[in-house]
Amino acid sequence: MHNKKITKEHLIQRRSEILAQLGRLDDDIHNELDRHPDEQSIQLEQQEVTLSMVEGLNKELKEIEIMLLDEDVEQETA
Repeated sequence: MHNKKITKEHLIQRRSEILAQLGRLDDDIHNELDRHPDEQSIQLEQQEVTLSMVEGLNKELKEIEIMLLDEDVEQETA
């Protein structure tokens, strides 16, 4: 990530954001296909993009989970 110190709270917040995004994308993936072949083609292309986004988010989520297990992650102090 960046040079900035990453806090545990930041990681937890980002994890929540990713999980919300994945939930919305999951809804998109499971939409029923249109009856019209041209529309189906567009929908399938959109599903490919969505699946690519899901893959990227899952990769980031895995990295965050690993970082959260790391005891060197700083706790935010106020």
